[in-house]
Amino acid sequence: MKRIAMMVGAMAMLASPPAQAQPVSVYTKIDEKNCKTIRRAKDGDGEWTISRCKGRNGWQVFLDYDDAREALRLMRGTQEYRLPHGIGTFNSLGSTIEWRAPARGAPASVLIFRVRWKDLHTKKPGARLVVVRLGAEGACVIGTVDAHMTAINLRARRMADRYAGKFRCGRDKPIKVR
Repeated sequence: MKRIAMMVGAMAMLASPPAQAQPVSVYTKIDEKNCKTIRRAKDGDGEWTISRCKGRNGWQVFLDYDDAREALRLMRGTQEYRLPHGIGTFNSLGSTIEWRAPARGAPASVLIFRVRWKDLHTKKPGARLVVVRLGAEGACVIGTVDAHMTAINLRARRMADRYAGKFRCGRDKPIKVR
């Protein structure tokens, strides 16, 4: 009887689908402590800086500041990827980058960061989480999530987990969640 129970248990284990790996997140900061200014404007040349921040998995992160606007750039090897965020007004970036990987130990396939701004005409503030695909062919924006919605981090992670492997940079249109 014991032998039959063991055989049934073993058969059940073989028949069960393997446990699916859960996506994981690792965080880096883009602030004065974790970024080093590598270039800055000379006197009379405006007010701009370029800082290098901590990246992951061979991706270098640069924070560009110019005329009250901040932008994120990524580099891998000699390839540079400017991340458009579709905001043409004065803005600032959040202090944290979330690097999302499909499983523990796997390289990040997505990064998520926050952009905040104030519309010059309406004076209304705005904010979005930007979801970026990282792949062998480069980096591109998968989509954005309105930061005034509920559960924005969860929504951005769902977008990342669902589209990171199948979003085609340069061919698919970025997704805009409200």
